[in-house]
Amino acid sequence: MIEGFALGGLSFAQGGGAGLPSSLSSIASFWANLLRGFGIPLGAFPVGVVLGYILYRAVRMVRQRGRTADARTAEQEFIPTGWVDGRLWTTEGSRPVRIPSLRHHPSTAPPRSIRFVVALALIFVAFASAFLLLYPHIFGPYDHLVGYVGQVLYWPLGWPGVFGTGQTPLVYDYIFPMYLALLLSWPIAATLAPNRVSLPPSRRWMIAGLLVLYVSVELVIDALFFTVPGQSVRNFSLIVRALAGGVFLTMVMYCTFALPGPLLRLPKKLPRDRGAVLRFFGFGVLAIAIGALALYSFSLYLQFHGIVPVFTVLLLLPAVTVPIWALLNRPFFFRYLKQHPLPSLEEFHPPVSIIIPAFNEEADIRDAILSADRAAASYPGPVAIVVGNDGSTDRTSEVARQAIAELEHSVGVVLDLPHGGKSSALNGALRVAPGEIIVRLDADSRISDVTGFGPAVRYFANPEIGGVQGQIHPRQKDHWPRKLRAMEIAWQHLFLRPGSMSARAAEVIDGAFSVFRRKDLLALNGWIPWNGEDTEISIRLQRLGYRIVIALDAQGYEDVPARYAPLRKQRIRWTRGGVFANARNYPAIFSGAIEFGGLAILFYYLLVLRAGARALVFVYLGLLTVFLGVPGIVHAAYLLLALLLLRSIPLAYFLIRMRRYDALPWIPAWPVLGIVKAVYRFEAFGTILFGAAPEFY
Repeated sequence: MIEGFALGGLSFAQGGGAGLPSSLSSIASFWANLLRGFGIPLGAFPVGVVLGYILYRAVRMVRQRGRTADARTAEQEFIPTGWVDGRLWTTEGSRPVRIPSLRHHPSTAPPRSIRFVVALALIFVAFASAFLLLYPHIFGPYDHLVGYVGQVLYWPLGWPGVFGTGQTPLVYDYIFPMYLALLLSWPIAATLAPNRVSLPPSRRWMIAGLLVLYVSVELVIDALFFTVPGQSVRNFSLIVRALAGGVFLTMVMYCTFALPGPLLRLPKKLPRDRGAVLRFFGFGVLAIAIGALALYSFSLYLQFHGIVPVFTVLLLLPAVTVPIWALLNRPFFFRYLKQHPLPSLEEFHPPVSIIIPAFNEEADIRDAILSADRAAASYPGPVAIVVGNDGSTDRTSEVARQAIAELEHSVGVVLDLPHGGKSSALNGALRVAPGEIIVRLDADSRISDVTGFGPAVRYFANPEIGGVQGQIHPRQKDHWPRKLRAMEIAWQHLFLRPGSMSARAAEVIDGAFSVFRRKDLLALNGWIPWNGEDTEISIRLQRLGYRIVIALDAQGYEDVPARYAPLRKQRIRWTRGGVFANARNYPAIFSGAIEFGGLAILFYYLLVLRAGARALVFVYLGLLTVFLGVPGIVHAAYLLLALLLLRSIPLAYFLIRMRRYDALPWIPAWPVLGIVKAVYRFEAFGTILFGAAPEFY
């Protein structure tokens, strides 16, 4: 290619057009000569119209899917369809109760899906290896297609590029073949998943169409960018190609998932917040510009040459953009809190109910109840503790009733229900809870005796706020999963979440310690019976127009698995819940008030794209080592060091604020732990393929 850049062994240099085939040249010559005088590449117009029409139809299809029978069924799913008989225990005795029930069944336990991960990895390696070994033979004809597409785009001016075969490429372009390998591998691996349920014909046609469209888009990108003089333009095209590959990979992935129907619309209760929209997109563009400039300067400072600075920016830009974006948004979160001062607890202390869902929690339920009671000691208003016993087969109910009898600062009840999943227990407890404010607490979580829950309750004096998350810390400090969780909380909750909440891009307040208005939860008919019910209710509240915030002055503690197996189950459950919740509520993006839940969902999908781009980091580091030898290893070390430094400073700062000094030595292991989480994520994807997610059949 120009200035030594090449595709697949065929180089391009500035020059005249290659010419149309002879059979067409005589027909086109008159009109070409006539139109060439305008100096406008008229051929780009029909190509742009076709691609624009395809994009329009895709967006229209996505928006109209909410009007299908699936969506009507989805809306009905929030309406209680029957009654559940239970028994309510108080210190004075018990009585039978009937609780309105949503669709009543336990949330599906995530099955093992390591076979899908192994199949995906092996198939991807096979495709990628074939593309690399046969690169000139496969992508040589592709380069000729680029030339023909260029002739169409530049007609009648002539495509400014010619083929040559005398140059050895400086570096192969691996972005397109790597993404193409992933796009081909995903549906094949999905058909080999343990469920053995084939994709519906409509999904197979959609995947085939996406593959054809992806190749077509890449041809256009190559024809436009890789024949334009100037290294900077072609460098920018690499970023465009990576983004295009991530978008198409995400769409192909979602074609293989069995997902709930969308919830079309919810009534807006509050006025729009256009400032959040401006901050989301404006600071996003600014963060990309700052990150790209900083990374490019960093690469040149380290005396990287050739293509290395470009790939440094390409591969690290997604990793650096998000923290810069959060850093720009964080001041606006605290500014909003200052502009809306909260009353003291002496002035605002509505009745509170602490609801605790429990299934076979005999070992933890007593401590959870008494911990909540101690936290109630510092709250001036009335407090009730409601335990929703989800059909436990151990002594959970008996132990809970004994603990209720020992309460000193609150009153309590135990609601025994047949087993129906965590959401069933939550919704049942919600129905019998007497308080105006609901504090949701998991049975293995604790509220700090020092801060209590009062600081979180104060936020509800502001009518714009619909959900509050307490500042959660791990209860334990031993074992590596707990070090991982401490770093996650430092990075996600303390650093990123205030910034994303400022731009209304946070989609979840964690169920381990969260606070709501009871009337809002009842208006939405409570929590949905899936994995990830806390994410789903958080998004639905935002779709009404409410803000969600984090109360850094209300502290709680959560139980964190100590071993690999329970950690794996937890992360698979969390990933499933995120996919389900966003698939359910994606119409918020097209609602006309995108800041009401839509920005949070859009941000989620951007993070999915970022995860795909981040995978290229490891592919590229391997290629550097293979093709550049020792210098490649040095460059790889620099890139890994840069990735670590990007995270280590805020991680260390917030870990110190958490007083988790024991986790500081684990910061260098953060990239490795990220790979472990990525494996969990891909295994979770294997559990929501067709035939593996019975919630939606």
